[in-house]
Amino acid sequence: GDDTDDDLPKRMEIKISQMSNPLYRALARKDMFPRDSRLNSIIRSCDGDGYRALKSVIFKSHPAFHPQPSTLITSYPKQRELSILEYYQIFIDYQQLCAYISNRTMTLDDDTELDIFLKNAKHGEFLNRVTRDERRLTTYKHKYKGTQLIETLEKYLMSPDSPLVTATATARHTRPAFKPFRRDPRPDPSKHGQIIRRPTALVNHLTYVTDNDSDGFAD
Repeated sequence: GDDTDDDLPKRMEIKISQMSNPLYRALARKDMFPRDSRLNSIIRSCDGDGYRALKSVIFKSHPAFHPQPSTLITSYPKQRELSILEYYQIFIDYQQLCAYISNRTMTLDDDTELDIFLKNAKHGEFLNRVTRDERRLTTYKHKYKGTQLIETLEKYLMSPDSPLVTATATARHTRPAFKPFRRDPRPDPSKHGQIIRRPTALVNHLTYVTDNDSDGFAD
C-alpha cells in the first residue's frame, strides 16, 4: 500500500503476485535445504505461495523470532571432522550471530577470539604451540588476519612434525600389505598317492623307423 506503515508501495502488488510462484519453486528445490531439515516440510505446507513459504522459513530460523535467542550462542563451535576452512566459516557465522543477538562485535583479529578458535581446532594444542610466539610479534601479525589465517594454519598442519601428517603416515604404514594371487603348486605324487604322468614324445610310440614312405619318417 501507499501508507507509511506499508513495506512496499501499491505499484509493486502485481510484481509480487507474479514472483510468488517462482519463489516457491526455488525454495522447494531438493537441494535448497538439507534432506533432514524440518524446513522442507514447512515449504510443502505453503501450497505454492512463495512469500508465505519465505516468511515461514524466516520465522523458524531467524534469531529475531526465536523466543530465547541468547540460547543460540551459549558455546563456541568446534572443528571436529570439518576442514579448517569449513571450521573457519562456521566460526565467522557464530561471531556474526553473537553480534546480532548480544550487540557486541567479535572478530578473529581479536587475540581472545583467535585463542578460542585455535583451542577448538582439531589439532588445537599443536597449532597453539607453533603460533603462540609468532602471533606476539608485530612483524607477523599479517599472517593471522582475515583469510590469510587459513593459509598460515594449513602450512603448519602440513609440516613434518604436524600430528596430521604423522597420523596420515601411520595409517599408510599400518595398511595391510597386498598379497598377490599365487597358483597352487604342482601336486606332490608322494603326498597324493598317485603318479603324475607327463605326455611322452610322439617318437616314443613308434615301434620302428625305416626308409619306407609308409611310416612317414626317414632313417
